[in-house]
Amino acid sequence: MSDERPSEPGPHHLKPIDWHRRALLGVGVGLGAALASALLAGKVRAGASKSKLSADYYKNTADIIKQTKDILDLDAAEYTDDATGERLEEFKTATKAYVADYRRLVSPAQKSFSETYGVITAVVGHFTTFGIGKRPLPEKLKAKERGRLEAAEKALEREMARDKTAFTPV
Repeated sequence: MSDERPSEPGPHHLKPIDWHRRALLGVGVGLGAALASALLAGKVRAGASKSKLSADYYKNTADIIKQTKDILDLDAAEYTDDATGERLEEFKTATKAYVADYRRLVSPAQKSFSETYGVITAVVGHFTTFGIGKRPLPEKLKAKERGRLEAAEKALEREMARDKTAFTPV
């Protein structure tokens, strides 16, 4: 019983070269189909995200910019107030929701989102690290983030003009 091959069909009856060709062909066809479906789904998703952006993105971004400016305008003495602590918690919640809504929908070319996201990350990161109501934002950080918010506002206005959206930020 040495060197007997089983009688059932399978890849063992093929030469190694034929088996590898068939396997590669199968993998290639499978990858091609997966790539084609991913591209088609990407086109559908891209179209849907553009319509979602044009509906609410500009208003929500302007609102987040305004809230962030309000947080940056807080005095050092206001950080220990209980009402300010609640306000900071609401800010963290609002920014989490904003980022969750738009992080995957927004194109990397949306300068308004990337600048706003950077400011949100810096401000929320400070409160996450040092605690809400425990340590105020440093003046140097406030000045830097105000400049980035101005850049985000200008980018938002340019994007709205390009898209000819009727919304005007407050």
